[in-house]
Amino acid sequence: MIQGYIFSKPVPVEKIEPIIKKGKLTLPIHHTRQKPEIEKRKFFRCELPNFLIGEMTIIELNHRRLNLGSAKILIENISIGGLKILSFLDLPVRSKLRLAFHFKLAGESFYLIGEIVWKNDTLFDTVYYGIEFAHISEQERDILASIINKLTVAIRNNKSIEDEQFLNGNPHHYLKKEK
Repeated sequence: MIQGYIFSKPVPVEKIEPIIKKGKLTLPIHHTRQKPEIEKRKFFRCELPNFLIGEMTIIELNHRRLNLGSAKILIENISIGGLKILSFLDLPVRSKLRLAFHFKLAGESFYLIGEIVWKNDTLFDTVYYGIEFAHISEQERDILASIINKLTVAIRNNKSIEDEQFLNGNPHHYLKKEK
């Protein structure tokens, strides 16, 4: 009954069924800036096998430090240059907003600062964001690069990755529950 990209890109049946059960589709919100179709990334990005659970805090606006609480996020992929995350927050793109991201990956704890470079709304009141790290130390970069390399090899070899930080359930339900 519906065709094309007016409501969304094609989605698997398990994602569209909850929308159909609601009995109502709404027109999408205008995207501030969509993810580019042509790959322009400077660094290799590791597509994680499941969403990685993390936290995001707004730490700076217009060069003024803030002390706000944190919100749960889900990390879909990662590189030494940035992240792709899913969140229920609706934040502006390319603003004077600085964000801190805290997550654990392969036993290492990371606290990295970044900025939003693109966003893409979903059908579930959640938003995908492309995050570019504002600055990352050489030591953090080396540790993250090593972990990304190990994860990539494991994923390519179809080895299971056991990490309690990965989400095994529905990402939209998880974010709604954590809201």
